[in-house]
Amino acid sequence: MKKGTAGEKNRQAFWVGLVLLLIGTLSFFYWAGKKQVWFCDEIYTYESANGFEQDWPGTCVDQWMTGDDVEAFFAADWDRLSLNDITIRLYNDHVPLYFWLFRMVSLFCFKGSGSIWIGLSMNLVFYLIVLGLIYGIFLRLTGNPLHSGTVTILTGMVNRLMIEQATVLRMYMMLLLEELLLLLAGLWILREADRKKMPAGVFLYLLAVSVMGFLTHYDYWIFYAVTAALFCFWLFCLAVKREGRGFWHSREFRYVLAWVGNFVFSLFVTIRLFPYCQWNLNQGKGQTALHSLFVFSGEKFGQIVWDTNACRLHCSVTGYRRPWAWRSSSAVLSAAGPCYIGKRNGRDWRA
Repeated sequence: MKKGTAGEKNRQAFWVGLVLLLIGTLSFFYWAGKKQVWFCDEIYTYESANGFEQDWPGTCVDQWMTGDDVEAFFAADWDRLSLNDITIRLYNDHVPLYFWLFRMVSLFCFKGSGSIWIGLSMNLVFYLIVLGLIYGIFLRLTGNPLHSGTVTILTGMVNRLMIEQATVLRMYMMLLLEELLLLLAGLWILREADRKKMPAGVFLYLLAVSVMGFLTHYDYWIFYAVTAALFCFWLFCLAVKREGRGFWHSREFRYVLAWVGNFVFSLFVTIRLFPYCQWNLNQGKGQTALHSLFVFSGEKFGQIVWDTNACRLHCSVTGYRRPWAWRSSSAVLSAAGPCYIGKRNGRDWRA
């Protein structure tokens, strides 16, 4: 009887997930079809990935230029990837992984075209994976497919902030995906911490996610530092709880050292793939991102509070005219809700 009940719940989870996938796809195409305005950074995306093939039309003086000339500048026309050309163009700017992928999609799927669907098709893939992760996380917390599907719709489909990130022709949706994958890596390590031997796949997964994130955006470096510090501190506390002053003998402490070693190796791989990141960390965008960590002000604190997803999600759904106190308290409730639901259902994420 229990087996049948479990099977029925699994079928329900599958169909709810399938419906979410369909709704998410239709929603994305609906909003992407309404895209009319290009942000300057979106033009820079095309310029970085494909613009080295010819000069920017604005540099052609005393010539009549049309929109077709601009689209030709955006398009990939060569017969080779030329990823190294992208790497060189980004030596004092962004890390290159997103632009490498953009170049591949342009060349193999949209050759000769400067369509906005080069970037949108990439974002669609990242967006659907993010929706799947959100649904899977809440399904594990609640054990209820309908509740999990409802939360996924609220956070990922009717949330205009998510739609904005998904339809901007930049690396932000890819960055969000990699941040979620890093969090899952930390939770995976904590889940396996009680075992005598950690599966090698855990740290191989952490290595892959780390390198991809490091090569996507310098802000990920900050997110990684905070995330790794929190999880390693958690493991360290478990080590002290288990062994006391002899914590260095515990396997949890060895996992902390393994994470540190994993970070060093992932940093080495990143530098090998994009050596210019060393310069950027000292003078370019990487330095700007790292420097912002040490700037403290009331304005910055307000921006951090506002940028908290729960706060912005709540405001995007209920509006911006509510009193700040009510808005903030509701945002906190929105963030704490999943944790309460998981606790009430007696579910353990480490199970």
